[in-house]
Amino acid sequence: MSQAKKIWLGILAFLPIVLTIGFIIYAFSSFIPEMIRMDKMEQDEEQAVYFFSRFLPFLITAILSSLAIIGLKIYFIFHAINNAQVKTEERIVWLLLFLFLSAVAFPIYWIIRIMQEPRPESNFVKQ
Repeated sequence: MSQAKKIWLGILAFLPIVLTIGFIIYAFSSFIPEMIRMDKMEQDEEQAVYFFSRFLPFLITAILSSLAIIGLKIYFIFHAINNAQVKTEERIVWLLLFLFLSAVAFPIYWIIRIMQEPRPESNFVKQ
């Protein structure tokens, strides 16, 4: 794998963490204050249209982010399965980590298994 591809994959590996932080910041800085402001207003049809016009960019970004994370999950699962340096026991651990703790597992796998030069023996499980 080329160095440029490794770097791009590293950027994508940290993407779920960055997006989660961004969504939390957006929620506390824009979305929640807007909900409080709208709660104090009278209920009418224009209010609902205004709310959804403010919420739509967040929703579209969340959907696109989810699709990107699913794609990353598939890529990392296939990479772990096809990586000859990863032993069978370690593959099972990586698959479980990718399925249940993706945001944490992607950067760790990238650092241990992609960015570093391949090693003939796994460092994770010793026999």
